[in-house]
Amino acid sequence: MKRKFLQCLCVAIIVALLFSSCSASKGSDSSSSLNGATSTESENVSLSMDEADSAPPPEETGEEIGQGSLSEKPDGDFTEKIIYSANANIETTEFDQTVDNVYTLVDTYGGYIESSYVTGKDYREEFYGYQSYRYAEFVIRVPVQGYGSLTGELDTLGNVLSINEISDNITVKFYDSQSRLDTYKIEEQRLLAMLEKAETVTDMIEIESRISEVRYEIESLESLLRTWQNQVDYSTVTISINEVRELTPKVERERSYWQQIWDGLRDSVRSIGRFFKDLFMGFVISLPVVITVALGATAIILIIKRIVKVIKMKKLKKKDDGES
Repeated sequence: MKRKFLQCLCVAIIVALLFSSCSASKGSDSSSSLNGATSTESENVSLSMDEADSAPPPEETGEEIGQGSLSEKPDGDFTEKIIYSANANIETTEFDQTVDNVYTLVDTYGGYIESSYVTGKDYREEFYGYQSYRYAEFVIRVPVQGYGSLTGELDTLGNVLSINEISDNITVKFYDSQSRLDTYKIEEQRLLAMLEKAETVTDMIEIESRISEVRYEIESLESLLRTWQNQVDYSTVTISINEVRELTPKVERERSYWQQIWDGLRDSVRSIGRFFKDLFMGFVISLPVVITVALGATAIILIIKRIVKVIKMKKLKKKDDGES
């Protein structure tokens, strides 16, 4: 009996030990799984915080910018920014009428004259009749819609010797500068928010210094963009007008060798004729001065001869008195 009791007791102890070991094993497994889940969850929270810190604010993604940056605009949403300009050289025999026609042409296409320079007749031409040739230069700003029409009517002002047209596409530079401007404005807002939260004088000074730099960049970019936009909206046409006696003949076909000789000979004869014509005109205009100078020279010569004659007579008289 005792033996049986001892056997049962041993079996009970062994079962109890086995049960306790299994419970401990299960507890450790559950705690380790709990710890693993907790660490994984903390890593996910940390990762999400890092992503939140590193993610750009809504302003940078173009959601609250308004115009937005270049990269955030949809394709085809850009207006090309092209600056058109032209330089024309014109000659005319009716200078005053041509100048008046320039003002009329500018008013017709809604433009304005940015600058002008016109030479006038001098005193010699008005008083003596000398031929002097005048010159004028106009810098015209015209809306881009009327640029092509205005340049197409330049031949109504006179003989167009040359016209040089230039188109400068600044689309990429324009929108790149606009994007930089948006970035600086966002930085300014952030700096202002940081300035409100600054606790030390050193931090405030550093932030205010950076704000000044950012605002300078903003003003520079805004001025540049306004200048570019004005040049895009209003094209520039520079007109140079020369007054001439005869218009340069237009050569519509290639001249032969003998035709070139004949034209050169004809121009030489015309030049010689103009030279003698101007020489005769100058002589006639200067005739009063020539006559005055000639009369003065004649009078001086007569006076000198009279003096010489008197001196000779005195010498002869002294000689006769000495001989007697």
